[in-house]
Amino acid sequence: MVAAAALIVVSMRPDLRNTRFFHTAVETEAMTIDWSTLYRLNQKDPTVDYIRALLPTATVRIPGYMIAFEETPDNNSEVTQFLLVPDPGNWLHPPHLDPGDVVFVRLKGGAKARFLARTAVWVEGKLSLSPVRKGEIEAAYPMWASDVQELNDTK
Repeated sequence: MVAAAALIVVSMRPDLRNTRFFHTAVETEAMTIDWSTLYRLNQKDPTVDYIRALLPTATVRIPGYMIAFEETPDNNSEVTQFLLVPDPGNWLHPPHLDPGDVVFVRLKGGAKARFLARTAVWVEGKLSLSPVRKGEIEAAYPMWASDVQELNDTK
């Protein structure tokens, strides 16, 4: 019992669901969208209408965790698509894959990104609010990513 509890504690990662991130307003930078903002966009909350209006042309960046999906990382630990979630789960509990907790990420032009399992990342690219279904998984947000970087801060 103690060993199981220790495994759970060791395998836990910060849940980014309620973590607030600084929203950039500089035209040359990607607009930061955190998970609470994504939820409000999905619920058609009028307080985020200005973000919804910018999405067709804006580049955004979203924090989260990569989950392998429909392809395993290649020999170089790289993937062309993955799921982005706010909480990677832990040893005992897998991540929740509710539609509002999933961004289906594909890299532009068949590019590849290093798969960083259980490591928080920033994903930058074009976000859509048109839900997509891939097999058993439904994602409220598809995204064409241009960059994936390890998240080194939570500001």
